[in-house]
Amino acid sequence: MTEEAIIESLQCFRPISLEEMDGLKLMNRMDNKFVFSVNELPNVLKQASEHYHVLEINGQREFFYLTKYMDTPDWFFFSEHQKGHADRYKIRMRTYEVNNQSFLEIKHKTNKGQTKKSRIKVQSTDALDDECRKFIEEKTHRSADNLDFVSINGFTRITLASFQTNERITIDHNLSFSYGDKTVKLDHLCIAEVKKERSASRTPIIDIMKNVHGLNTGLSKYCIGISYLHEDLKQNAFKPKKLLINKIERNEYFAS
Repeated sequence: MTEEAIIESLQCFRPISLEEMDGLKLMNRMDNKFVFSVNELPNVLKQASEHYHVLEINGQREFFYLTKYMDTPDWFFFSEHQKGHADRYKIRMRTYEVNNQSFLEIKHKTNKGQTKKSRIKVQSTDALDDECRKFIEEKTHRSADNLDFVSINGFTRITLASFQTNERITIDHNLSFSYGDKTVKLDHLCIAEVKKERSASRTPIIDIMKNVHGLNTGLSKYCIGISYLHEDLKQNAFKPKKLLINKIERNEYFAS
């Protein structure tokens, strides 16, 4: 029933194409992440449709993403996140189902709070070739020889945009995390990421999140997925967020 309500709510939006979306440049941006229950998603979309466009490609307004994250045998990149280091990286292979294109992507969080993403197109996400290894080493200044896949993340994404407020918003739901024979599904969790100019004042999506008890938190799908799949790793930094997620999954979270 919730998925039917989501689809119905998405029809309230004016569409925007990928080419038009590319014209929305956020040169000096700030990111905020909110978590809330999927039960609130239709309400969020109906409120947002008055202020934002929705990305539409080939008639679709929801898109499935499959992402494979990589790390070293000693978990160097995950440990950098666990320790809260300001300068850190994520290495991933991501496939975009809508056009069946795949990329090797590197996200770099700098010690100035900026997020920089670099990527190259790949034919296969099953292994690293010489071009991929060279790209990783150039961007991270670390050897790519001992990298391996540690998590496969899947989710459905809705993307909203506004040229009036200079914002891009992604809303992810239907999250799943897999490694080997283990799979964890988070059917009730929604994660909204708001990307806007640092100089922007309060915008409609912030008020909408407040209305539906969305909690502003720096939750990372990568870190949470690893913490669920590899519970033997040190993960004290993520325990409060996992407790919150578990409450949302059990429909026990109600913000004041």
